[in-house]
Amino acid sequence: MSELKKAQEALEKKAKSYDARKARWIQTSQESEPHKESLNLVRGIHWHMTAIRGKSYEPGRSLMVVGQASRGCYWDPPDGSPAKYDIADEWAPLKEYPQTVREISLGLGVGNESGWGCDIVASNLYKASDTDEIPTEKFCEFLFDDCMKVLIEEVKEFRPRRLLFLTRYWFDAFRNHKNSPYTAYTKRKMEYPSLRGQWRPEWGHWHFEGGKAKVVVAPHPGGMRWGGGGREQHVEAIINAFKELPE
Repeated sequence: MSELKKAQEALEKKAKSYDARKARWIQTSQESEPHKESLNLVRGIHWHMTAIRGKSYEPGRSLMVVGQASRGCYWDPPDGSPAKYDIADEWAPLKEYPQTVREISLGLGVGNESGWGCDIVASNLYKASDTDEIPTEKFCEFLFDDCMKVLIEEVKEFRPRRLLFLTRYWFDAFRNHKNSPYTAYTKRKMEYPSLRGQWRPEWGHWHFEGGKAKVVVAPHPGGMRWGGGGREQHVEAIINAFKELPE
């Protein structure tokens, strides 16, 4: 059994022990139907225990995108087409998420217009929730070490060239974890449009056996009130950060 599989099973066991009546999850297997490896948002309330790998993803070349937490939607195209996504109106705050990821991936030369979702890996910091939306702080604390372990093993397995955290300050705890493979790039500041509040985006590297990935940490686009010129400027800033960050 791989280290990733062991970490996923430990996380699932931990999540189930928290509150079997409230916590809901779905374990998505990469060995399931082929179209389920494509990445598109559809209606549903499910909780991932695994990252979802696009069917054309290439380790060492492609992009891995990490969101905050499972929140009422999961990656699974309704018709098998990697170029389409469908989100119910009640999940309106998430509509910008796939559009933002799409623009960033295309701007980095990952995938193409008709199949951008097939060339990335999608995951979340927190793989389960004790509510129908984002998990409570108590639940996050309960699962934190196990989620960190799964994330470390996911990056080892998928070996992305670029690792994008659309998580805002949710990333702080993972950056500061005693076992974190992340190192910040401090030789110069990452240029980014102004944001409300004190939090600032950052960049650096995530180390794994035999290599490392460029890292950009930026806001989650779902329902965000963009400052500094709107979402387009934020997408451009993320693309430029990946291009300017040294290998």
